[in-house]
Amino acid sequence: GVQLLSIKTIAELAKTTKNRVTMLENGACTPVLDALKHKRYEVREAGIHAVSNLGEYDEAKKRIVADGATPGIIKFLAEGYKDNSLEAEITGLTAALKLSQTPANHTRMVRDNILPTLFEFVHSPLKSNKHKSIAMQTLAELCKHENNHKRIVDLSDGTGTQRIIALCGYYDDAVRIHAAEAVEHLAVNPILVQKLAQEGVVKPLKDMLKTNKHHAVLRSVKALCALAQDPENQKMIVRENMIPHLLKKSNCGVDEIETTITR
Repeated sequence: GVQLLSIKTIAELAKTTKNRVTMLENGACTPVLDALKHKRYEVREAGIHAVSNLGEYDEAKKRIVADGATPGIIKFLAEGYKDNSLEAEITGLTAALKLSQTPANHTRMVRDNILPTLFEFVHSPLKSNKHKSIAMQTLAELCKHENNHKRIVDLSDGTGTQRIIALCGYYDDAVRIHAAEAVEHLAVNPILVQKLAQEGVVKPLKDMLKTNKHHAVLRSVKALCALAQDPENQKMIVRENMIPHLLKKSNCGVDEIETTITR
C-alpha cells in the first residue's frame, strides 16, 4: 500500500516541469524503476505512469533509460494480454515513445530489445490504430540511429524492411506517416537505400503523395527525397511516373512540402 501510494504521488508530481527537475536531483528514478519490477501489477502500472510523466524532461529520459527502465516497460507491455487495460497499454507505449525522443537513448533501447515488442503492436490485428500509431512513431525514432538499422532489418526473420514498407500502405494515416518517416531514416543507410526501393516502397509513397492530406504528402516527399539520393532509385522514381505528382505538390501552398521538393 505505501509503495503504491508513493509511486502514484511521484507520477502525479511529475506532471510539472519544475517538479521533474527537483525529483530527478533527489533520486526519483530509483523508486520508479524499482516499481517497474514489483510483483504487484498496480505498482508496476503506477511506475509506468511515473516514467511517462518524468519522460517529458530530457535529462530524466536519459537517466531512466541508462538506469535500465526499458526491460520493465517491455515486460509491462508483454503482460497486456493478461492484465492491462487498453488504456494502460497506451500509457506504456507513450512512455516508450517519450524515452525514444532523445538520440542518447536510441541504441540503448534497441540493445535492451524493445524492437520485437513494438513490431508486435504495430502488426497485431488485436491492437487499435492508436496503439499502432504510437508504436510506429517509436520505431521511426529508433530508425534515426544507423547502428539500429541491422536490428530493424533482421526483425520478423529478416523481413523488417518489407514489413515497414507494407505499413506505408496502411489505411490509417496516423500509422502510415510514421512508417514513411522510418523509411526516410533507413534510406540514409547506403546499404538500405536501394533495398527499400527494390522491395517496393515507391508505390505506397506515390499513393500517399497523391492524397490531399498535407502531413501524409510531407512524409512521402521526405522519404522520396531520401531515396532519391541514390542514382538507381532516381530512375525508378521517374519510371513510376512520380515527376508530375511532385511538380504538382511543389506549388501546393505548404512551405515545408514545397521547400523539401525544390531543395
